[in-house]
Amino acid sequence: MSGYSNWITAIVELMGGYNLIDATSSTPTDDPDFNAIYPSFISDAEGMMYRDPDLDFLALRATDASVSTVAGSRSFSIPSKFLTIEQACLVTPPSTSPSSGTRVNMSRVTPEYINAVYPNESYTATPEYGLTKYAMFNSSQIIIGPSPDGIYNIEYYGVVTQTPLSATNTDTMLTTYFPDVFLAASMIIASGYMKNFSSAGADNPPQAISWESHYNDLKKGAAFQSARQRFLGAGATAYPPAPQVQTIR
Repeated sequence: MSGYSNWITAIVELMGGYNLIDATSSTPTDDPDFNAIYPSFISDAEGMMYRDPDLDFLALRATDASVSTVAGSRSFSIPSKFLTIEQACLVTPPSTSPSSGTRVNMSRVTPEYINAVYPNESYTATPEYGLTKYAMFNSSQIIIGPSPDGIYNIEYYGVVTQTPLSATNTDTMLTTYFPDVFLAASMIIASGYMKNFSSAGADNPPQAISWESHYNDLKKGAAFQSARQRFLGAGATAYPPAPQVQTIR
């Protein structure tokens, strides 16, 4: 079974009261209300996990070199798939793909720096490491100083949006590596759909709180597991912390 069908089966069982028809379908039950709302469970749970600062390792990173510079211009667009730009390079010589050319990494500065050091947009220069800078002008544009002197491909690197789980996208990072955490996150909002948020008069006030507590417990283990997979410093190790040896005196 795919991650999607496993998730559908589990969420229907946990919520109860629904007749599962086809766990692989976009209309998995005979209840039209459930079929209409469950994509919101997915959206809410994925948003919760992808934006959780403790789960930053879930971020999907990619490169894109679809944008090119124009000689004498300093403002250029960012591909819409990017949530966060972490690095930007110009590829030399002009009109060369990243795989064939040389990347010139641009140092990131503020727009105030670009305006102060390169106030004249018509001043151009060949990209050079240490000289060419870029700044985030807004969420969809960068500015470069000095302005490029030709047509160069901009290679962006950063965090991109992820395709949500669905009947047509049946496996994601969450369902493959963290299905238990994702299910717990889904049940928090699903409890609200069942009117079981912690408010006076609800059928089961503690339900959402219990699932959120369970989610937080599972999240700690997932974050610890991921920390062992990454080497982010000289002292990093793939092994869990060893207990201190108690010296017998």
